[in-house]
Amino acid sequence: GCIIYLYHHFYSRENVQTISEGIKETVNKNYQTKKLEDKLNFSDSVQNKARLADNYLKTGEYTKAIALYDSCLQGVDKNNTDTIQKIIRCYYLIEDYEKAVSWGNQIKNNREFIATDGHVAFAWSLFHLNNLEEAEENFIQMDCSYTNFSQRIEYARFLDKIEKKEAAREKLQELLAEYSHIGSAQKKYYRGVKG
Repeated sequence: GCIIYLYHHFYSRENVQTISEGIKETVNKNYQTKKLEDKLNFSDSVQNKARLADNYLKTGEYTKAIALYDSCLQGVDKNNTDTIQKIIRCYYLIEDYEKAVSWGNQIKNNREFIATDGHVAFAWSLFHLNNLEEAEENFIQMDCSYTNFSQRIEYARFLDKIEKKEAAREKLQELLAEYSHIGSAQKKYYRGVKG
C-alpha cells in the first residue's frame, strides 16, 4: 500500500517533467534562454519577444534585450511604459547614458514610471551626464513615505555621491524608522532594505 501511495503521489509524469526541467536548467545555464528563443521562432509574438528580452536583461545580454524591447513597441504597445523603462535600464547598464535619458524624457511625466527601476536608471543617467539638478528632481519624485524603499535608498546613495552626507544619513535613518513601523507582509516585500 505504501509503495502504491508513493508511486501515485510522487511518480507522476508531471513531477518527472518538472524534475527533468530543473536538471536541464542546472546543467545548461542557457537552457531557459534557448527555450524562449525556440518559442519566439515558433511564434513571433510581442509576448514571446518581451519574455525573451526579460531573460536577456536578467542574464546581462542588454544589447539583445534592447533590440527585442524596441521591436515590442508597436501598435497599441507603442508607448508601453513598462517596456520603455526596461529599455532605459538596459541603456543605463551598458553606460549609454544619453540614450537612457532620451528614452526617459519620453515617459518622465507618466505616473506609472515614478516607482520603477527604470526611473532610478534615468536619474542615475542624468547624474552621469552631470545634470545633477534634474537627477535630484527625479530622485525626489520617488521619495514617498512608507513606499519606494529601494528607490529611496538610491536617493540616499545619490545624496552621498554629491557630497550631501548629512542629508544622505538623515534619509537612511528615516527609511529605517519607517521600515520598523510597516507590517510583516510589507517587510517581506521590501526584505532587501534592512540588510
